[in-house]
Amino acid sequence: RRWNSHQGVEVQRDDGQEIMFAEVDNAREYLYRKAAFPDKHRPKLWAHILQLPHNDAAFEQLQAKSQHPSMSTFYRQYPNHSHRTIRCLGLILSALSHWS
Repeated sequence: RRWNSHQGVEVQRDDGQEIMFAEVDNAREYLYRKAAFPDKHRPKLWAHILQLPHNDAAFEQLQAKSQHPSMSTFYRQYPNHSHRTIRCLGLILSALSHWS
């Protein structure tokens, strides 16, 4: 079964006690108090807070499109960053540009 960020996230603390973040406000409050989520659960908790839809099929369709025209100069604007980081960011921004 695929995990859905809208169902909430269950986190096990260092002392073994489990915390359930069913509401986004609970996760935000925890983040405010602790300043960070546990490494193991960080991706799920951020997806929960941001309420990401996890619509993989739609994202793959957007990524399959050619580079958006607005991205033509993007790669030259960040010459000091790693090629991999800029390429990944460029793919996501291009998909967002096609989507908008």
